[in-house]
Amino acid sequence: MATVESGNLFAKVDHLLDLILKWVDEAPKSRILLSLLMVNILAVMPIITGYVISPNPDHEANTDLEIFRDRAGTILDGNLLYRDTDNVTLTPPVINYLLTPPMILGDNIIVWQLWFAGFTFLTSGLMFLMISSLANNRVGFAAALFYQSSPFSVYTAAAMVQDDTILPLFLLFIMVMMLKKLWYKAALFAGIGTMTKLFPALVAPLIFFASNDWKTRFKIVGIGIGIALLICLPFLIFAGDDFIPFLEFYLLGKEPVGITGLEEDIAIARGMSMWAFLARVGLVVPTGLLHGLFILSIIGIWAMVGKGHLDSIRGFSLCILSIFILYSKLHYGYHLMLLVALIPWSMHDHRRILGLFLAALVARIVHLEWRDYLGLPGGELIPLLLAIGLWFYWIWWARVLIKGPNFSEQWSRDVSQKGMKYVLFSSVLFFCLTFTVRLIIQI
Repeated sequence: MATVESGNLFAKVDHLLDLILKWVDEAPKSRILLSLLMVNILAVMPIITGYVISPNPDHEANTDLEIFRDRAGTILDGNLLYRDTDNVTLTPPVINYLLTPPMILGDNIIVWQLWFAGFTFLTSGLMFLMISSLANNRVGFAAALFYQSSPFSVYTAAAMVQDDTILPLFLLFIMVMMLKKLWYKAALFAGIGTMTKLFPALVAPLIFFASNDWKTRFKIVGIGIGIALLICLPFLIFAGDDFIPFLEFYLLGKEPVGITGLEEDIAIARGMSMWAFLARVGLVVPTGLLHGLFILSIIGIWAMVGKGHLDSIRGFSLCILSIFILYSKLHYGYHLMLLVALIPWSMHDHRRILGLFLAALVARIVHLEWRDYLGLPGGELIPLLLAIGLWFYWIWWARVLIKGPNFSEQWSRDVSQKGMKYVLFSSVLFFCLTFTVRLIIQI
């Protein structure tokens, strides 16, 4: 009897997925984007509902909202970043201007949650448009739904209230422009993206190496660097003494004068990376060594793209993967960059989607344990083993990308119906898990 009921359940789920895919095939793109927006709002509603029903000041205290308000408030008051903020500003200019709308709209924690969730939707919408242009609407929809249903997206925006949802949009714009060989637009987004967060600078040189003539390359350099200089120039002129320490910290890792202890506890400073959990058990790998290897790996990827051994999109994804393999500091929201980099490589193989699904669940456990929320038995052993497992998984992904095929060859093949159902089913599971857990308990 149980077997029959189980079979009926799977048959119903399969039929539901067929209906969803059929609807996506027939629906206009505008309606699909609207459905993605509705799913995005539904995904964060349990968390927001928890804030409304039982307001808890500790939730806000565990976020960076105080810092966001300091920088955005300085801008809205007509004062100058870096010079007039209460706290030392250690982020590029653009990200701080993108924090002003929530202040204007009421500076309520729910407004901040919805603002950051909005960037999740914009990124998933762009992913839908990109991948549907490579295949069809159903493939694009499945990829976009998987991105915005992931715990990385939901928790980063609504539970942690972090601005890490913003950067993936710029990275995806760069990828799209590189894919279309619109090198000047790619350079434009790379320049703005680098002035938003550091990581687009890692993929920006790929635009230079992937273009096919030196005239184009010189223009790419002019656009990318020119945009960055234009954004920085007012601060260099009017807040030079306070802006230069930011550049030294941003580019060289040099601590601003009067700010000490940024690396006082390596296990804390390194976030949820494997290197942080190794430090917890006394195995400290020097930051200088890690960053040296990281820089060498990035330069190696640029060189391989320049010599034609890698296509630019593979190089893009490998640069992002290098962050999670060799960079000393990782935070939960950084994994959204991985989804942007790897989902386009996963749509032809349901096993890869399953791997990304499981990695998201494991990473959530690792993050909660790093924040000392779970208190798992065995001390540091379980989170260390999980972090090591994630690290090897990202190395496996790097090996897959290095071996090929090229991105264009990958997308010359059809995506199977079975694969689409796996992606949709994983998205539904993501949604149900996060929805149910957040309704039951507010972590």
